[in-house]
Amino acid sequence: MEYSFGIEESLKKLAQLADTVGLMVVGSTSQKLRAPNPRTCIRSSKVAEIKSIIHALDVETITFDYEFSTGQLHDLEKAFGGNVRVYDHSVLILDIFNQRATTHEATLQVALAQMEYSSPRLSKMGDSP
Repeated sequence: MEYSFGIEESLKKLAQLADTVGLMVVGSTSQKLRAPNPRTCIRSSKVAEIKSIIHALDVETITFDYEFSTGQLHDLEKAFGGNVRVYDHSVLILDIFNQRATTHEATLQVALAQMEYSSPRLSKMGDSP
Protein backbone atom coordinates (compact mmCIF):
# COMPACT_ATOMS: atom_id res chain seq x y z
CA MET A 1 0.00 0.00 0.00
CA GLU A 2 1.44 3.36 -1.00
CA TYR A 3 1.24 6.15 1.55
CA SER A 4 1.38 9.88 0.93
CA PHE A 5 2.84 10.24 4.42
CA GLY A 6 5.45 8.38 6.46
CA ILE A 7 5.16 5.14 8.35
CA GLU A 8 5.15 6.87 11.74
CA GLU A 9 2.24 9.07 10.68
CA SER A 10 0.40 6.02 9.33
CA LEU A 11 0.87 4.14 12.62
CA LYS A 12 -0.26 7.19 14.58
CA LYS A 13 -3.47 7.46 12.53
CA LEU A 14 -4.11 3.73 12.90
CA ALA A 15 -3.64 4.01 16.69
CA GLN A 16 -6.15 6.87 16.75
CA LEU A 17 -8.69 4.76 14.86
CA ALA A 18 -8.10 1.82 17.22
CA ASP A 19 -8.52 4.10 20.24
CA THR A 20 -11.75 5.47 18.77
CA VAL A 21 -13.29 1.97 18.67
CA GLY A 22 -12.10 1.22 22.20
CA LEU A 23 -9.01 -0.83 21.49
CA MET A 24 -5.92 -0.29 23.61
CA VAL A 25 -2.74 -0.05 21.54
CA VAL A 26 0.09 -1.99 23.21
CA GLY A 27 2.64 -1.75 20.42
CA SER A 28 3.26 -1.17 16.77
CA THR A 29 5.52 -2.42 14.04
CA SER A 30 6.06 -1.88 10.35
CA GLN A 31 7.64 -3.69 7.47
CA LYS A 32 8.68 -2.65 3.97
CA LEU A 33 8.30 -5.33 1.34
CA ARG A 34 9.20 -5.38 -2.31
CA ALA A 35 7.02 -8.42 -2.92
CA PRO A 36 4.44 -9.14 -0.19
CA ASN A 37 3.77 -12.75 0.76
CA PRO A 38 0.57 -13.56 -1.15
CA ARG A 39 -0.84 -15.62 1.75
CA THR A 40 -0.38 -13.19 4.63
CA CYS A 41 1.04 -10.05 3.01
CA ILE A 42 3.88 -10.03 5.60
CA ARG A 43 7.08 -12.04 6.09
CA SER A 44 6.99 -15.21 8.16
CA SER A 45 9.53 -13.66 10.55
CA LYS A 46 7.14 -10.74 11.16
CA VAL A 47 4.27 -13.19 11.72
CA ALA A 48 6.42 -14.98 14.34
CA GLU A 49 7.34 -11.66 15.99
CA ILE A 50 3.70 -10.57 16.21
CA LYS A 51 2.61 -14.02 17.42
CA SER A 52 5.10 -13.87 20.31
CA ILE A 53 3.75 -10.43 21.28
CA ILE A 54 0.18 -11.76 21.12
CA HIS A 55 1.04 -14.51 23.60
CA ALA A 56 3.23 -12.36 25.86
CA LEU A 57 0.65 -9.57 26.21
CA ASP A 58 -2.56 -11.65 25.84
CA VAL A 59 -3.60 -9.63 22.78
CA GLU A 60 -7.12 -10.21 21.44
CA THR A 61 -7.11 -7.98 18.34
CA ILE A 62 -4.46 -7.03 15.79
CA THR A 63 -5.03 -4.07 13.48
CA PHE A 64 -3.37 -3.40 10.15
CA ASP A 65 -3.41 -0.30 7.99
CA TYR A 66 -4.05 -2.44 4.95
CA GLU A 67 -6.95 -3.96 3.03
CA PHE A 68 -6.64 -7.74 3.15
CA SER A 69 -8.31 -10.33 0.98
CA THR A 70 -10.48 -12.97 2.60
CA GLY A 71 -7.75 -15.56 2.29
CA GLN A 72 -5.13 -13.26 3.79
CA LEU A 73 -7.35 -12.51 6.81
CA HIS A 74 -7.98 -16.22 7.28
CA ASP A 75 -4.29 -17.10 6.93
CA LEU A 76 -3.21 -14.34 9.35
CA GLU A 77 -5.74 -15.40 11.99
CA LYS A 78 -4.58 -18.99 11.61
CA ALA A 79 -0.89 -17.98 11.74
CA PHE A 80 -1.49 -15.98 14.92
CA GLY A 81 -3.02 -19.00 16.66
CA GLY A 82 -6.67 -18.77 15.69
CA ASN A 83 -7.90 -16.95 18.79
CA VAL A 84 -7.04 -13.39 17.78
CA ARG A 85 -9.12 -11.07 15.61
CA VAL A 86 -7.39 -9.43 12.66
CA TYR A 87 -8.85 -6.05 11.70
CA ASP A 88 -7.97 -4.17 8.58
CA HIS A 89 -8.51 -0.46 8.00
CA SER A 90 -12.09 -0.93 6.73
CA VAL A 91 -13.21 -2.89 9.79
CA LEU A 92 -11.99 -0.09 12.07
CA ILE A 93 -13.83 2.56 10.04
CA LEU A 94 -17.05 0.52 10.00
CA ASP A 95 -16.81 0.02 13.77
CA ILE A 96 -16.48 3.78 14.26
CA PHE A 97 -19.58 4.43 12.16
CA ASN A 98 -21.44 1.67 14.00
CA GLN A 99 -20.62 3.12 17.42
CA ARG A 100 -21.65 6.62 16.35
CA ALA A 101 -24.88 5.75 14.54
CA THR A 102 -27.63 7.39 16.59
CA THR A 103 -30.66 7.20 14.32
CA HIS A 104 -32.45 4.18 12.96
CA GLU A 105 -31.52 5.22 9.41
CA ALA A 106 -27.84 5.59 10.33
CA THR A 107 -27.87 2.18 12.00
CA LEU A 108 -29.38 0.63 8.87
CA GLN A 109 -26.82 2.37 6.64
CA VAL A 110 -23.95 1.04 8.74
CA ALA A 111 -25.46 -2.46 8.73
CA LEU A 112 -25.73 -2.29 4.93
CA ALA A 113 -22.11 -1.11 4.63
CA GLN A 114 -20.96 -3.96 6.89
CA MET A 115 -22.88 -6.48 4.78
CA GLU A 116 -21.43 -5.06 1.57
CA TYR A 117 -17.94 -5.30 3.08
CA SER A 118 -18.52 -8.84 4.39
CA SER A 119 -20.37 -10.25 1.39
CA PRO A 120 -17.40 -10.97 -0.89
CA ARG A 121 -15.43 -12.28 2.07
CA LEU A 122 -18.22 -14.63 3.13
CA SER A 123 -18.81 -15.90 -0.39
CA LYS A 124 -15.11 -16.75 -0.68
CA MET A 125 -14.75 -18.41 2.73
CA GLY A 126 -15.11 -21.84 1.17
CA ASP A 127 -12.20 -21.01 -1.12
CA SER A 128 -9.81 -20.48 1.81
CA PRO A 129 -7.70 -23.44 2.89
